Amino acid sequence: MMRVTHTQNNYLCYLDTGAKTTREVAAHLDITVAVAGKMLHKLVNKGLVKSTNNRGAYGYLYRLAAPYEDLINSGLIVKDYHRNKGTAPKGNRITQEELEYVARLRKEGLTGRELNDRYHEEYPDRSTAGIANIVLKARRAKLCR
Repeated sequence: MMRVTHTQNNYLCYLDTGAKTTREVAAHLDITVAVAGKMLHKLVNKGLVKSTNNRGAYGYLYRLAAPYEDLINSGLIVKDYHRNKGTAPKGNRITQEELEYVARLRKEGLTGRELNDRYHEEYPDRSTAGIANIVLKARRAKLCR
């Protein structure tokens, strides 16, 4: 019984169509060649993928150790890391009122901890990092300097 992540399963499904180089896998999955190489190396170590160990101009050539159907039948389990993806509640959205409030505080000359303390009086549910993001958005929107 072998456990793989969703990302690793994407690699396996793509390699099921035939042998691919590291560069082809990277281009298909829209990632860097280095990241693709590291993941393919992990799959080789697990015994799910075989490598030619023959470095060419476009990287190593990788293929599945067995057909994908056989891997599934022999007990390949894909971990469900994203079980609640899309259903989880989003964080507090930044409203226009908050942007305007931060802009007003910045125009008063407040920065750093002073701005943080004043902001928490009005909106106590925001973290310090959240306030920094709001200030950044307000500056990008040219509401303040």
